[in-house]
Amino acid sequence: MTKTGKAILCPDPDLLWLPVPEVNGEAVVRLPPNENGRDLFAGDVHGQAMTFAAAVEMAGFRPDRGDRLFLVGDLIDRGPRSDEMLEWLSHPRIHCVRGNHEQLLIDAVQSEGPESDAHELWRMNGGQWGSEVSPDRLRAWYDACLRLPFAIEVEPGPQDEGQEPVVVVHAETPEGWSWPEYRASLRDPDGKARIHGLWARERINSATGDTRTGGARWTVHGHTPLREVVRKGNAVWIDTGAAYADRYDGARVTITEMAPGTGQWSARVAEWEHGRQDAR
Repeated sequence: MTKTGKAILCPDPDLLWLPVPEVNGEAVVRLPPNENGRDLFAGDVHGQAMTFAAAVEMAGFRPDRGDRLFLVGDLIDRGPRSDEMLEWLSHPRIHCVRGNHEQLLIDAVQSEGPESDAHELWRMNGGQWGSEVSPDRLRAWYDACLRLPFAIEVEPGPQDEGQEPVVVVHAETPEGWSWPEYRASLRDPDGKARIHGLWARERINSATGDTRTGGARWTVHGHTPLREVVRKGNAVWIDTGAAYADRYDGARVTITEMAPGTGQWSARVAEWEHGRQDAR
């Protein structure tokens, strides 16, 4: 049981053999309001580094004017340029939460070697590129991923006085839990709540999953590839299929923005489809 009296989340039993996710830093990062520029949110990239860079340019991302860019995780795997995404994580105006694919990398590096189950699971999910980079480079990726938090909450700014924070979690927040309850569970190193935030698809796949998460204005997620941005209650999913650019037309990286004051989402600040000639 958690301190709130609720049972600790038990995700898909097939995932419970996974190691308890660790973090080298804060499990939940709280950021102050953006008093100058825009706050932009980008969906899963999955190694489509050139597509991502084109979407960032299209969005007019201007960190020199105070813009911030939040990434929902899964920067790596499946696409052809995973390794090129590392440098984005060091940008002072870019903030990223951990996705399940970053966790797969962590688990593989922490395992007993390239023949381990963790390495095989990573390879099966697009991590072959990890064997193509140097050990030092892979270690740099491991260190960067281990620092990624499981959630980011953004305090409301002056135009949103009295509102609740915007929360970024890779997969979802659990239905029936308030954000303060789930935040406390993420900070508890038990691990099961962390696995849920990395892997679960209960709310996006549920016919009743449109209830609101109390204590948050919006929660922002990726993880589940979709044709379009989807909203349920006060949750929004912005993964528009970059991982599967080789499987269907329209796979793209989406960057969206929540307008200060109104709290409304602009779902198409930038959407760059994989394979557009001028993105190459």
